[in-house]
Amino acid sequence: MTGLQSLETIWLSHNEFSVFPSTVCYVPNLTGISIDNNKITALPAQIDRLQKLEYLNVSNNNLTSLPEQITQLPLTDMNISGNAFTDLSPLQYMYVLDEVDISNNKTITTFPSLPASLNEIHIDRSLDVPKEVFSAAFQQR
Repeated sequence: MTGLQSLETIWLSHNEFSVFPSTVCYVPNLTGISIDNNKITALPAQIDRLQKLEYLNVSNNNLTSLPEQITQLPLTDMNISGNAFTDLSPLQYMYVLDEVDISNNKTITTFPSLPASLNEIHIDRSLDVPKEVFSAAFQQR
């Protein structure tokens, strides 16, 4: 992996991956990953090794949850739309997250409080989001 030390962005869209390639987690200077439109069912726990990751696009996969380790990343922009999430609890601990897209996740049943850092959230009409989810975030401002 020596040649990948300077790599900052990886685009792995539309590859029919069913597993997130864990080797990506060992590219130290990544600031952005787009691995959308695949068939990935889980993100690896090793994702916390990407200590410079600011942008993550895992839209249109088969994800059902976010690993707790994702809260250790400096993510400011995340697209998790078009998956099968039921619980988005890790979002509440992502204190630098500025923008998140959770649209087209009709299976979400548990909404966490949103971090005060959040400035933009994309949600479609099919989701029944409790008002207190938003009010908690705005009260912290």
